[in-house]
Amino acid sequence: MPAGIAAIREAHLAYVASDPMAAYVGGLDVALAADGIHPSQAGNITFARHFYRAFLPLLNPASSGDHGPILTGTPWRRKGSATVTLPVQNAGGTALSAVGDATSQFQVFPSGQTTGAFSVSSVDVGSGSQIVLALAALPTDGQALDVWYRPAFDSPAAISGGIYDNNVEGGVPGSGRQLTISPACLTVPAPSQPWHSPVLVQPGVPLCVRPGALAFTC
Repeated sequence: MPAGIAAIREAHLAYVASDPMAAYVGGLDVALAADGIHPSQAGNITFARHFYRAFLPLLNPASSGDHGPILTGTPWRRKGSATVTLPVQNAGGTALSAVGDATSQFQVFPSGQTTGAFSVSSVDVGSGSQIVLALAALPTDGQALDVWYRPAFDSPAAISGGIYDNNVEGGVPGSGRQLTISPACLTVPAPSQPWHSPVLVQPGVPLCVRPGALAFTC
């Protein structure tokens, strides 16, 4: 299912990028009716705010529209660490804030899998330019990870929460623009191999070596 959702998201974003008359409209925080498909009355109010933001560029070409900050670049995790850092590119905002349960926004799996998730214990958005996920369990150092932002299907907690910037142009009530959907998961490479301790190859000549690298004199 995540692959199917990713394909729909990718087509959505590609269409908006290719058509100058198209506008990106978010909606990850739109509350749903009991059928789990259509917006509720409160959800329609949120949707209206998204539409208003989406068409602001027609009134002000400098507007960011409904495009919020995006996850970009290569995420990373240090050796022996259970924290994953996701770089963020802002879109007219200067800070990030989390609403509701921010851990509901992400799922982390061993790379290439959609089972055996690593539970996310906390989310830190304080830097404004990156999001730091703390995992409840420590992955092995050789384990690459896949981070999904808002995977299907959304839970009520995920819909009622979110990560927002502080761009409130146009006087739209709320916390700003929500973190934009990603067309696919973000892959966190396994931490780099550490340098080994110096090795004494002959009296007074230690060398520093690491796997797959030539040694050199310290």
